[in-house]
Amino acid sequence: MSQPGGGSPIRVTVESRAHGWRLDHYLARLYPNFSRAQFQASIGRELVTVNGLSAKSSRRLRVNDVVELTLPESA
Repeated sequence: MSQPGGGSPIRVTVESRAHGWRLDHYLARLYPNFSRAQFQASIGRELVTVNGLSAKSSRRLRVNDVVELTLPESA
């Protein structure tokens, strides 16, 4: 995964409380300083992966999915 701005990727494992949540919703809840729209843009640019694969914002997460991302730049 290319890292704009040279940031290191963050890897998180989905816990049971987030089972069934949309990917963009999960990231916005996990990182409240960033908007859901910022995460949707990052997902659209394929800067977020789930289990090593590109995913859509609407992807429903499952327990133990591994999400890898670089946090978007602040507005």
